[in-house]
Amino acid sequence: MIVKEEGPTSTYNVQESMVVCEKMKHVDFVVYFNSTECEVQYMCRLFEFRGIMCAHSLAVLVRRCINKVPSKYILPRWR
Repeated sequence: MIVKEEGPTSTYNVQESMVVCEKMKHVDFVVYFNSTECEVQYMCRLFEFRGIMCAHSLAVLVRRCINKVPSKYILPRWR
C-alpha cells in the first residue's frame, strides 16, 4: 500500500503476517522506492547485511510493474 509520494520517491507500507508463539502477528515494513534510480530501500536492511533482497522490496517492485530485478541487486556471487 502506498503511503505517500514526494517527487521521485514513493513510500510504501508492506504488511507481513507471521506466526509468533503460535499466534498470528502482523508486522508493517516501510519501503522507499526511488523511480529515478529504480532503487529500493527498506528498514530490515537484509540486502545491505546479507546481499539478499527481502520479500518486502520485491512486493514493491511487483506493485510498480517492474518485471526484472535491477542489476545492482544481483551480486556477482549470485551470477
